[in-house]
Amino acid sequence: MTAHDSRVDTAMAFLAGGAPERAEALFREILSAEPAHPGAWHGLACVARDRSKPHIAIACAGRALQAPPDDRSRAVFTLTLAAALDEAGHRREALSACRVALLLEPRDPRGHMLEGELLHASGERLEARRAFDRAIALASDPAPLLTRIAGFLMRHAAYADAAEAWDQLALLHPGDPLVLANRGAALFEAGQMEAARTSLEQAMASGGDTAETTSNLALVEMALGHFEAAQRHFDEACRKAPDDVAMRINRASFHAETGEEMRARETLAPLAALDGPDGRKAAFNLATLDLSQGRYEDGWRGFESRLALGPNAVSASARWTGEKTEKRVRITAEQGLGDMIQFLRFLPEAASRAPLLLDLPPTVLTLIPLMPGLRDARASGRVRLAGEMIGEDGIAGAGAGAGIGGDGSSGPSCSLLSLPHLLGMRSITAEAFLERPARPVRGRVGLFWAGSPAYRFDARRSVPRDLLAPVLALSQDLPDVEFLCLQHGARAQEQQGMIVPPMEDLAATAEALARCSIVVGVDTALAHLAGALGVEFWLLDRYGGDWRWKGPDWYPAVRIFRCARAGPAPEVWPCVIARLAGALRDRLAGPGS
Repeated sequence: MTAHDSRVDTAMAFLAGGAPERAEALFREILSAEPAHPGAWHGLACVARDRSKPHIAIACAGRALQAPPDDRSRAVFTLTLAAALDEAGHRREALSACRVALLLEPRDPRGHMLEGELLHASGERLEARRAFDRAIALASDPAPLLTRIAGFLMRHAAYADAAEAWDQLALLHPGDPLVLANRGAALFEAGQMEAARTSLEQAMASGGDTAETTSNLALVEMALGHFEAAQRHFDEACRKAPDDVAMRINRASFHAETGEEMRARETLAPLAALDGPDGRKAAFNLATLDLSQGRYEDGWRGFESRLALGPNAVSASARWTGEKTEKRVRITAEQGLGDMIQFLRFLPEAASRAPLLLDLPPTVLTLIPLMPGLRDARASGRVRLAGEMIGEDGIAGAGAGAGIGGDGSSGPSCSLLSLPHLLGMRSITAEAFLERPARPVRGRVGLFWAGSPAYRFDARRSVPRDLLAPVLALSQDLPDVEFLCLQHGARAQEQQGMIVPPMEDLAATAEALARCSIVVGVDTALAHLAGALGVEFWLLDRYGGDWRWKGPDWYPAVRIFRCARAGPAPEVWPCVIARLAGALRDRLAGPGS
């Protein structure tokens, strides 16, 4: 131990207390007296990380590691180096450094915590969970680590896992309103609405009736279809925090959902001009209003604000801007399958401006052969799929994020969902852009009734299978009518009375859809696939509906049966189903059906 070690401890205390300037000054004083002091160099690395300067942190940590006093110090310094490497974008090297630190100090919970974060960010979620479990088991007080894990998982949209971490905290701190409120927020994002409501109500009853918790409870009630309760809670949240931008955005989303678009626009328009995440969220919500009303120039521009939201924010570096070029542009995946299918229509125009590498999920790529607008570009090699060789330069597309430049560097790229903005699309033509791979069978009706339960509005979007009985009864009354079960994951009991086709990928699903005279379903990826094929599609749409189904038509043969009011499924769907069954009977009993 040197004479300066206690001063290092003092400087680290300054940094922990929010005084990085005082910490840096003291570290530099130490180095002026002892230029190779490893603790002071490590302290400067920590200061650099605090100032979001990871490359400086890497250099300082490297100096600290030149002469560490013992293995424990080497482990701490290496862990700081690992964190800085990750912040600089070198995740693989960060993970290697983290594991070196754990070899030196295997019982340090901080090392296992960082390893878990790095593994989770690399997509190795099972291994990440094991690392988190090791960190918790080694901690003398697991609560701070559990709080960090839950927060990390929330930021990375792993909401169900985050809810489990909050569950463990709730066992350690029963009745804690902050834990209950955060647990409720995680459950809401995970689509577990009833459990979210219970947790949020418990938080408020325990003294945590903050504006944020009240607003989250309003969002849950809205997702469940309890609009009167939702409005009451939104109003209360805004009374508690009248200047809180997030509260106002949430209430504006409620107004848009209930048909008060002008009121929502009046709230969102000034907020969209703000800097920061709230401003971008307001801009995105305003964009969906514009798009639902066919205001495409403003809508697509505002739609780009989504790129700065969420855990996978997109960098502007090397981003294609829609200009004509002979550099191959990587088109990347974003959001869900339905979004991607809907936006495939813009690929032919993009291909007229640049050679493309379609770095999309394999199941989406099975639809590309059905696009006549890309046939010539595919034959000439102007449009390639991820995994194919790129002709003369011999570079293969190897999945999201792989470089495509001839020297191995990243070439220009953009998200599939950014194409309409970058291409300057000002109108949408309601036409099919996928060829039907099969002829329709007279009297065959395709049916799907549910989407992913993780979607926040799924309780209002999906239709309970038993409510469809009046529709399925038509096959008994009309001898030439048969039903095709298009519902992924349907149980054997739910498939009774229906033909079950193979649907191992989107191409096979497209063939099953194409063999139907009519397809009936809710707002999922299959709705967009039916529309893109030009199949006659009857949409069972929740009250409020998504922007894609509220404005100008995107597809040529869509008929919408929408709930007239909000409410729980057993209350609002039966009258819609009755209306659908009557229209379907008329349609199928008529000539030429």
